[in-house]
Amino acid sequence: MGETSARGLGLVLKPRTHVLRLPRSRACSSAAMRRLCSGLRIRETKSGQSRHTRVPPFHTASIPQPGGSMARSRFTMLAVLLTVSLAAVGCSDSDPDDAGGSPTQPTSPTTPTPPSTSTFTVTGTVTESEPTTFKQLEGVEVLLTDSVATTTNGQGAFTFTGVAAGTYTLRARRSGYDEQTATITLPGNGTSPVSFGLVPVADTLSESDRRRIGPDDEGCSSGSRACARYDFDTHHAGEATARLVWATSDANLDLELHCNGEPVEGELTRVGGVEEQLVAQVEAGRRCEFRVLHTGVEVDFEIEMTFPN
Repeated sequence: MGETSARGLGLVLKPRTHVLRLPRSRACSSAAMRRLCSGLRIRETKSGQSRHTRVPPFHTASIPQPGGSMARSRFTMLAVLLTVSLAAVGCSDSDPDDAGGSPTQPTSPTTPTPPSTSTFTVTGTVTESEPTTFKQLEGVEVLLTDSVATTTNGQGAFTFTGVAAGTYTLRARRSGYDEQTATITLPGNGTSPVSFGLVPVADTLSESDRRRIGPDDEGCSSGSRACARYDFDTHHAGEATARLVWATSDANLDLELHCNGEPVEGELTRVGGVEEQLVAQVEAGRRCEFRVLHTGVEVDFEIEMTFPN
């Protein structure tokens, strides 16, 4: 019998040898299919003895052909073709057995959820600056932006809600005070309360009083002299003055100035026995007081004072 070639199947036929070569598949689902996919060489012998030899990457098997009849060879060819068909089905890249049954259906693409936008709350208080931070300021306008503003309550507190992340320059303003700004960054330091200490606009204040003082009045300190006290606080440095006048020289009155508990030196002038003037320089951020010290008989006096705010 002459040589016959079936190139589409990779099949080569010879008189007593049938060779079937199948390329290896990347994924065969079972041992049987893997043996088929790895390639077979089938050899018939006249003697009926069967033998097989592995030829990598192919498997070699021999099928005895009694009598070497052509009919038997044709039957063998049909069996080989059937095996090729089964191998083509079994040696696919995706095996239902390995997938646990039916092929996996692709999942529908999901629309990504946009990131949530976080907002924040900004709180704070507004007071006067040193030395009067205990004075909480009501009615102060606080601006987060040019279009977003609020006003402090009776405790000097303010609140902004629903504020997006970012950097803001807050402004606090009220008539009679210098405007003040504060920069915050959300979500950084913006989560902490914001504190404003407004400085009053520089000015010179004046005060006067008329009263009676005697030896039985309480003293200003541990001293034995009766004393009248007039307190003032300074946010600005400047000149402080006092003019004291009393009704009779039978009483002796003296002027003193103290700031932060310490006496302040100044220019003291006495006129007759019934008038005294004091002029001194005071620093900013001080708590000061004029004192009127008394000895002698009970007496009426009048005092006029000026000082920086």
